[in-house]
Amino acid sequence: MSARPKKSKKDAAAADAQRIELQRCQRELDDCKKRLNENEALQSEVIERKRAEEQLRQSQAYLAEAQRLSRTGSFGWNVATGDLVWSDETFCIFGYSRSIKPTLESALKRVHPEDAAWVRQTLDHAARAGINLDFEHRFLMPDGAVKYIHVLAQPAKTESGVLTFVGAIMDITESKKAAESLHASEHLARGQLDALKKTLDALSKESEPEKFLEHVLRTITEQMDAHSIGVWEMNKSTGGTGFVANFENDRFQITPEEAEALPKSPTWEREHPIWAQFFLEGKFCVSGNLDADPPKVRIENGQDAPWRDWGIDAVSDALLSKMIKRLSASGIISTLCVPMFVAARVSGLISIRFKQRRAFQREEIELIRALSHQAALAIQLTRLSQQSRQSAITAERNRMARDIHDTLAQGFTGVIMQLEAAKGAAARGELSVAAAHIERAEGLARVSLGEARRSVRALRPRSLREGNLCMALEDLLKRLSEGTELRAEFHVEGDERMMPQEWEEGLLRIAQESLTNTLKHARAGNFRATLHFGSAKMQLQLADDGRGFDSKAESDGFGLLGMKERVEQMGGQFILRSKPGQGTEIVVILRRPAALKTENGNEEG
Repeated sequence: MSARPKKSKKDAAAADAQRIELQRCQRELDDCKKRLNENEALQSEVIERKRAEEQLRQSQAYLAEAQRLSRTGSFGWNVATGDLVWSDETFCIFGYSRSIKPTLESALKRVHPEDAAWVRQTLDHAARAGINLDFEHRFLMPDGAVKYIHVLAQPAKTESGVLTFVGAIMDITESKKAAESLHASEHLARGQLDALKKTLDALSKESEPEKFLEHVLRTITEQMDAHSIGVWEMNKSTGGTGFVANFENDRFQITPEEAEALPKSPTWEREHPIWAQFFLEGKFCVSGNLDADPPKVRIENGQDAPWRDWGIDAVSDALLSKMIKRLSASGIISTLCVPMFVAARVSGLISIRFKQRRAFQREEIELIRALSHQAALAIQLTRLSQQSRQSAITAERNRMARDIHDTLAQGFTGVIMQLEAAKGAAARGELSVAAAHIERAEGLARVSLGEARRSVRALRPRSLREGNLCMALEDLLKRLSEGTELRAEFHVEGDERMMPQEWEEGLLRIAQESLTNTLKHARAGNFRATLHFGSAKMQLQLADDGRGFDSKAESDGFGLLGMKERVEQMGGQFILRSKPGQGTEIVVILRRPAALKTENGNEEG
């Protein structure tokens, strides 16, 4: 085995130096790696920071857009200094430039004067008590616009104990307008429904159409809290307008004072720009200001339309001038004229008068326009009823004239001729001949008397002309209950006897009223009418098994009163029995006279 050669000192020193150099290089390499890692970490941190900043900017943009879309701004309030911090949307809501420094005074400057006092009190109380803020108020902007504002905030304290509020301010103007619009629609619908119920109820109860128009005008007066109402209608022959009706002091007049000169001149409607538009289009109402000098009118279209003089027309038209003077003397200071329509054309107007200055809301205008249609309908119904009534009167007058001419006049002519002949025979001493003429005159007179009675009977109710009371009652129950769920029965007890014609008519009308009330109000399943003939009295019993009512309570209806009055006129007794849930019974008792004479002169015991 050969021996390893020994290293020289020089080689050993070189090796140590190499090792030291390697260690130094290793340390430098480690330092580089460390610095590289630190740089990578720093770069990552910068990247993350940039990403976070971008996300923050994006979030702020989203928040700003969300605040803009929702009209909600944010704010901070330092109570001690009064300083405020606003978001961009808050500046927008207040209507301030973002260049100004927001303060509490600049915020309060926007508060509506009517709300300023209690807004300050609310803020002061919250600041002293350190409680949440949650209230609504109004802004009055420099351009006169009104905003509705909702403020929400909660208190917080900084590390140094300073009280601050952080919250949101919301522009709720649109939602308020929507709520007001909804309320207006509900008010309009409720008003129309209430008015329609009243007018339909009046139409169902009133036999005279004029009363229907009266009810419509009374309803309008109550709805608008007005003093009075005048109704004008177009006159087709002249193109002008004429007064139709007036409702004032709870009194209805068909021919008021202003109707003296109908038809009146149409000049003022045609030449005045307001009235020309009103009668041509009928799109808007017209407001009148009577306490101005001269009186003024303007279109009422929900905007501040300009006023125009009405005095020139009042001077040129004597009737109009007289009307304005009378209204002014009564204390009327403002009017609202609403168009009426027939077949989509303006047929007239309703003039609603007030003793106070009025500003009309849109829902009021819409409601009154709806009610004006009912007034136009009432006028048409009244006119048709009058025409129908006049036609019926004319037809009946002609029939009676024909009957008188064909029967009574001819009969009386024959009587006169026979009496003259008898007079001549008596003058000649021919007594037997005179007696024959007188006998024939007597016969003609009896025939004429029979014809007169036939004419009188023809004026009785149709059902009684065609039969007796029992037949008429049975037919009445069948006709009125047919097609309904009510089972109506008629019974006769005792032997039928003759009775005065006014009794038959009265009992028939009482039965008709009772059965009608049962059908309309009682919700009954059965109705029974019983006519009892006795030797000394007769009795009509009308009973149903409906819901009944408190017979002792006051009633606004005329049906029961009318039945009582009919029985009193017949000298009878009226009995009403009813309780809630126990049905209703009406009993009419008529005591028979000692004897009734028939048309033949025979007596009935």
